[in-house]
Amino acid sequence: MSVVASPLPRSRPSEQAVRAGSLLRLLDALRDDALGMHSLMVLRHGAVIAEGYWAPYAASRRHLVYSLSKTLTATAIGILVAQGRLRVDDRILDVLPATAATETAAPEWRNVRIEHCLSMTVGHEVDAWNSVDVMKGDWLAQCLAIPPTKPPGTFFAYNQIAIYLLAHVARAASGGEGLVRVLRPLLNSLGILGVDDATDERLMWLRDGDGVELGYSGAFVHTETLAKFGLLYLRGGVWTDGVRHLTEHFVAQATRAYLPTPIDPSFPTDWKRGYGYTLWQNRHGFRGDGAYGQFMIVLPAYDAVVVVTGEENDMQAVMEHIWNHLLPACLGHGDDPDSGENSTRDDDADDADDEKELADRLAHLTVPAPAPKFIPPPPEVSSAFTFVHNAPQSLPGFWTRANVETGEVSNRSSTLRLERKDTWLDVSVGTNGAWEETMLEADGTVVYFVANGGWTTSTDYVVDIRVIETPHVIRIRGSSETGLATIVWSTNPLHGLDPFYNSPHNTRAGKGLQ
Repeated sequence: MSVVASPLPRSRPSEQAVRAGSLLRLLDALRDDALGMHSLMVLRHGAVIAEGYWAPYAASRRHLVYSLSKTLTATAIGILVAQGRLRVDDRILDVLPATAATETAAPEWRNVRIEHCLSMTVGHEVDAWNSVDVMKGDWLAQCLAIPPTKPPGTFFAYNQIAIYLLAHVARAASGGEGLVRVLRPLLNSLGILGVDDATDERLMWLRDGDGVELGYSGAFVHTETLAKFGLLYLRGGVWTDGVRHLTEHFVAQATRAYLPTPIDPSFPTDWKRGYGYTLWQNRHGFRGDGAYGQFMIVLPAYDAVVVVTGEENDMQAVMEHIWNHLLPACLGHGDDPDSGENSTRDDDADDADDEKELADRLAHLTVPAPAPKFIPPPPEVSSAFTFVHNAPQSLPGFWTRANVETGEVSNRSSTLRLERKDTWLDVSVGTNGAWEETMLEADGTVVYFVANGGWTTSTDYVVDIRVIETPHVIRIRGSSETGLATIVWSTNPLHGLDPFYNSPHNTRAGKGLQ
């Protein structure tokens, strides 16, 4: 399966008036600050001029994009608006079907409209999702029972409930089809899907217990898919085939500040400039983003789109490097009309050398491996560990033990056996800097693990298991002296601490997110 049915055109940076040397300096800066990058794609004038994946991440892998899912949800709402099936001034309670959830909704919801959900101005003063008990059923009823405390349209608060409600609105307005089905014609037009492709090969989504996409989070997409969505917004809602998918008015509203965002001194610079329909205003252009460094940055003045996936808490640092290195590389952009693209330059030879180096660097990116060199297993020591769960980001207590299959250890890979809920799961572990992939199924859900590790001393065993379709890493650190090991997440998964609760590959019919 190719990543998309019709890939975007590829081009050398110089062909789109971009200096390759500046892109090299961008890679240097990301590396020097040890920022957790998984993928980078840069478009200018509609062509991909730089594309890199930090192995074991790859173009073919979907990636959980967390709150960048909101922009996909908003796009589905925009499609329904363009089709005349919704208006942004529709009251959400008028669109949602009459159920116990809507009939018992707090009265303050009566005047909340779709545009208030899109712009996070429903009237909550905090993220009200924190009051939803996700272990209980009927999330919709729980959400509608939490009354907004300010008039709708008067106060911005980043709020998962607002976009979760839009997922239910899309399902109601589409006759029960839901977000993925609403987006399918767009995915076809953008060349993400072929005629015979299954939608869920390209766009997968975590769902609630009613089978409705989460909307506010939970989308798994390819980097190039995000680039095409960014290009659609850059072109005002019209694709290259001339088909308008989003109205001009909807795009204009989506890409401006609906209300000023509260000025909190702790907010990073590019989180203080306003929020449209799920899109943040930047110092340059606008963006959709998601936790741990998922970005779709649109730069109209530069006719450019930048997509990033990763595992990075300091998201502002990633953006600073883009501003400092990528933007000055673009010649003839709207912010500097005197830097004409067709100007005569003396550094064509340097550009050619830089482009060769850039292509080589982009083709050989990799994340750090915990066991870059093979060390034979120490003799006559225990390779069995009992997990301790005393760290905040430990996996659940039903992950109990680990055992290194020393009989199968080579200088290429070994097998790590993990006990979960009294069942042993076998994970292939690469070494010598290599990564090994394992597909495992438990509780009716499939997860893809990619692991590297081994003995780093005569007593210390380390493994990094990348849950490869998410930003996150499971880190196991064991000591043969104590027979104990920790099993913790590198960063906190936002949909639960067990990896099998965070996978879209759910094989149980009718079951949603746990």
